[in-house]
Amino acid sequence: MNCCMHDVRTLAKAYPAAGSDARMAGCSLPVIINSGSGNQGMTVSLPVIKYAEHLKVSREKLIRALVFSNLLAIYQKRGIGNLVLTVARSVLVAAQVQAYPICTICH
Repeated sequence: MNCCMHDVRTLAKAYPAAGSDARMAGCSLPVIINSGSGNQGMTVSLPVIKYAEHLKVSREKLIRALVFSNLLAIYQKRGIGNLVLTVARSVLVAAQVQAYPICTICH
């Protein structure tokens, strides 16, 4: 990932997308899970991690941001129930958009 990958916004979108693609292609590496889905776990966690690295926040602040991001995603999904993949991904786009503010709040 070196073409246009110096922009943290691009990295925050590219990592969960690449992870999801790898999982759908059969990659069996473990991932974080949110609401029973590894893809959703990556979608709410990897952008926060990338922004935290960019902002050089402490490990404690990263953990707080990850907890907040995951709880926010659970809250967003609580009334929706079971989803098909495309709907679930679109719901969690909001979590990606919120990654930078989450990290700055915890910064």
